[in-house]
Amino acid sequence: MDADIRKRSRFTISLREQFDIETPAGAIVDPSVFWFMGRQSGLDAIDMTFYVPTILLELEQAATHSPKHAEFPEFLLGYFGSTMPGRPAGLSLHILHDNIVGLKRRRKIFPLVELGQDEGVRRFVDSLFLTNSFFMEFSPRRNVLGELMGEILSSARRNKKPIIFKTRRFTNLLREKIIVTELPRQLDRALNVKRDICAPLFNYRGGQALKWFVGFVLTVGPAGPLATAAGLSLCFLDP
Repeated sequence: MDADIRKRSRFTISLREQFDIETPAGAIVDPSVFWFMGRQSGLDAIDMTFYVPTILLELEQAATHSPKHAEFPEFLLGYFGSTMPGRPAGLSLHILHDNIVGLKRRRKIFPLVELGQDEGVRRFVDSLFLTNSFFMEFSPRRNVLGELMGEILSSARRNKKPIIFKTRRFTNLLREKIIVTELPRQLDRALNVKRDICAPLFNYRGGQALKWFVGFVLTVGPAGPLATAAGLSLCFLDP
């Protein structure tokens, strides 16, 4: 067995020990997937369970009940959906709401708070985003970006669930803050990890033409109350 094959074998064993990638019971979605739900009708037909950052569901509900609250979620989700710096991508909050209602009816969407999270990791990640443009004047004032980034990473690590992304915005925000590793296409194909996780996304009408990223949060050092930048790693698979 050559060195390259041995490395792949070790990685396969490590990944399968840490994550239920055989039959993942749903996936965590980043804001770019939530943005995509506001652009594509019929996503409520996907046979997959989505775990969404709690703050995003709260923002969507606020915008549904009062149009004056629509500007902030449109700005936030457009930022994550955009592939061009400084140019937020558009979406329809009406389409987003319809998809959410349909998924809730089928019990296929839940707030991340129901999964639970590692509070030490969440606080650490939140501290990485104290300076940003996404503070919301709730009572009290909330750091929306830090809150959702922390909830995603801490929940993914604690519950060993994959994260699904539509764009690279999430991973780009984490570069130079924690270790971010992109696996090459060849390894992706060898493991068939992404194919298994994303099968429901590809199986609905029109889904075959779409691209998705899949990520996992690994602990490479102290986690929990001792979490540091060296203690977490986001590993994601190339589309």
